[in-house]
Amino acid sequence: MDGLSTGQRIRIGEDYGTVLFVGDVAGTTGAWLGIEWDEGSKRGKHSGGRNGVQYFTCSVPNSGSFVRPNTPGLTTGVGFDTALISKYIDTFQSDGMESVVLGSSNGAILVEGPRLNKVRAKFSQIERLRSISLNKYDVSNVGNSQVVTKLCQSVQYLDLSQTLLGDWNAVADIIRCIPNLSVLELNNNRIQYTATPNTTNFPKLTHLRLNSTIINWAQACEVLVHLPALEDLQLGYNQLEDLRPSSKVNTSEALPSLMTLNLDSNRLGDWVSTIISCSTVPRLRNLMIPSNVIDTIPRRATASAVKEPTLSIQYLSISDNPISSWNDVDSLVTWFPELYELSISFEPLASGIPPGATRNFVIARLPVLRKLNGTEVTERERTDAELFYLSWIGRSGQLSENDMEALHPRWKELAAKYNTSTEKLKQAAENLGSHMISVKVVKLHGAITRQQPVSISDTGTTLRVLPTMSTKVFGMKLKKALRLSSQVDPKALWILFTSESGETVPLRAFDTDPLHDLTWSGVEEGSLIGLEL
Repeated sequence: MDGLSTGQRIRIGEDYGTVLFVGDVAGTTGAWLGIEWDEGSKRGKHSGGRNGVQYFTCSVPNSGSFVRPNTPGLTTGVGFDTALISKYIDTFQSDGMESVVLGSSNGAILVEGPRLNKVRAKFSQIERLRSISLNKYDVSNVGNSQVVTKLCQSVQYLDLSQTLLGDWNAVADIIRCIPNLSVLELNNNRIQYTATPNTTNFPKLTHLRLNSTIINWAQACEVLVHLPALEDLQLGYNQLEDLRPSSKVNTSEALPSLMTLNLDSNRLGDWVSTIISCSTVPRLRNLMIPSNVIDTIPRRATASAVKEPTLSIQYLSISDNPISSWNDVDSLVTWFPELYELSISFEPLASGIPPGATRNFVIARLPVLRKLNGTEVTERERTDAELFYLSWIGRSGQLSENDMEALHPRWKELAAKYNTSTEKLKQAAENLGSHMISVKVVKLHGAITRQQPVSISDTGTTLRVLPTMSTKVFGMKLKKALRLSSQVDPKALWILFTSESGETVPLRAFDTDPLHDLTWSGVEEGSLIGLEL
């Protein structure tokens, strides 16, 4: 396996690794390769040392091992052109050979092979493709750039995830041949970012996915400065513990057009440092930080000496973080005054409040929120949520004004909005409570036909709901109350009627628009609702 060098990517079977050492190992004969494996738990034996000598250093402890260059099955990759033709052009068996000049290459690209009339047709089809995926195709370099340029003029989306690309220059060589490329996926690669890419700017590339690449924030900025039009960046599953800036390039210069940043499933835990780093991205509007380790969201510091920035974030995802305090939800307003959409886990916030009230409380605490966990917040739902929240404050006991404002920052604003003084809060609670209705939900099995009796397999579950609740929110409430594994489809809901003979009959199906409230479907006090399973 001649020509192997450090930084090169290899594959043996289903195991991917990076060559970090080429040479002799004391006490042995012949050459060795020192490999850091992407999944060190499978093939890793050490961290690059043997008998007291450190031959290479792994970024992840115990993810390294030595292998021989001639290990059976060791693959170093192929050109992009080879992988492209291998996937998108069939191989035909024939004794006759034919040569043809490809496209308008002026004789520069000569293809030889059997039954080229069919091959010509395949090439023609490739030239019209807008999306190409070479995921797991061992691409390590561009190959024949003229072939790639000819075949990829129409390509806008390219997936090069889990390949053998080892450095950014190889990626740049490929991008340069695809002039209309706007979306590039490089997930599950280990690309070296040590040298300045030999490249010019790529003005049309707007979406880049670098999930599971173990790239840090500084390295990303140093590379992405060459992508001035980038609008959407994914850096999930990269073991990021912070967003430490680069010493070589300003973040605002590296990401001047970025509007969406996805940091899913990293190890970010410090809210303030994370948000301050994000504040240096000038056009950022959508920020996803789900499945990290953020457990506290402090209020933004406003004192002049330590004033922290506000961000123009309009969509935020912080679901599956250990956030359990309502103070954390209240703090979001101080950082993001234009927050229109939020994804957040309800379960950690549910303690100490009425069952099923989490959604109402989030809506009431965030004044400009328009969508919560994917469901629209209607004006009617906001009014009900804010009144419900006010009523709960009224039932929570006597508090000083300072304590009330500390626990409920929107208390005065909402009291003024609904002309509700502290003394009237209990009355508001009673008024809102009078609007709630009780319904019973039972599970139905088998095909349901209108006006045909059905058998009920359980005693049912009684729920207290507002008739102004949307069908979608009602379905979410049902999923939780009945411990269902999937979302409730409105088409599976029926208004039931019990006849004088005791038979239960489906009277009518629910309205199928998930945003319509329950009154559209005829839900009222005492309604019996069937859920078709």
